[in-house]
Amino acid sequence: MPKNLLLKPVFLLFATAMLFSTNALAQDNVGVGTTTPHENAILDISSTDKGLLVPRLNTLQRLGVNPVVGADGLLVYDTDLDEFWYWDGTQWVQSAGPMGPSGPTGPTGPAGPAGPAGANGATGPAGANGATGPAGANGATGPAGANGATGPAGANGATGPAGANGATGPAGANGATGPAGPAGPAGPAGPQLPTGPAAANNTETANLSSQSQLTAVPTGTISYVQLPNLTHTFTVPAGETWHVYCTAFGTALNLGSFNDCTAQFEIFYNGAGTTKLQRAYIADSSTTLTFAYGTWSISYSNSFGPGNHTLDVRGAHSGPTG
Repeated sequence: MPKNLLLKPVFLLFATAMLFSTNALAQDNVGVGTTTPHENAILDISSTDKGLLVPRLNTLQRLGVNPVVGADGLLVYDTDLDEFWYWDGTQWVQSAGPMGPSGPTGPTGPAGPAGPAGANGATGPAGANGATGPAGANGATGPAGANGATGPAGANGATGPAGANGATGPAGANGATGPAGPAGPAGPAGPQLPTGPAAANNTETANLSSQSQLTAVPTGTISYVQLPNLTHTFTVPAGETWHVYCTAFGTALNLGSFNDCTAQFEIFYNGAGTTKLQRAYIADSSTTLTFAYGTWSISYSNSFGPGNHTLDVRGAHSGPTG
């Protein structure tokens, strides 16, 4: 059976010192196995292959010893129990030997003062990531950072498609007539040709003018208004053909709400459109005057045989009244 021989070794040393007290009378301390006993020990025993034997008594012998006053700490070895026993001043007390059964647990003593913090242990392996928590509210926007340096200019992009042509601007004023050049030398006279028959006089000129107001029409329809005083009727005699050239031009004014609008003008022949027409776009931001305007001009030519023929100009308008 293993023996607990390490309990209360102070009594073992004390008893040993008493056994060798006769050697300690001549000096302050005694060394056994050493010539330099420790200065704090009355007996210093040193050995690497021997031990210390104290008096060995059986139980009856131990109980037969009646220590006198002052023998507190007297140590013996009980050979019946294989245990060390010491005298506490009133009775023998087991000092070391086989451990007996555990007694009942005593009450918990008061907590001692906290000891110093130990060194941090090695970091354990990282645990598995927990589930992602809900997103927190957005924090306040921080101040704008300083502008970075300007980067190098990029390559020019491809040229975009050409935009639509803008509306035709008003005709500029005629320039001053330049000075007449010098007369050139007279050319040689040509040969005299035979005189032909007299030609019929079929030249006719008509200059007409008009001022009228157009009214807006529903989107998607064209409702022309015949412009007053811009109608001309002529008669071609039998056996003749007339070649007629007609030009109509003017200025369309927007006298309404100054929103963008469009006016359209067309030459009619005998009440039918000739498809000779022009649209004038009037933008309210095209002028700083108290009204907006746009110019227009139409030309029409045709050959006419004998009979009555009528040409007139008609206009239509989309946008505010003008």
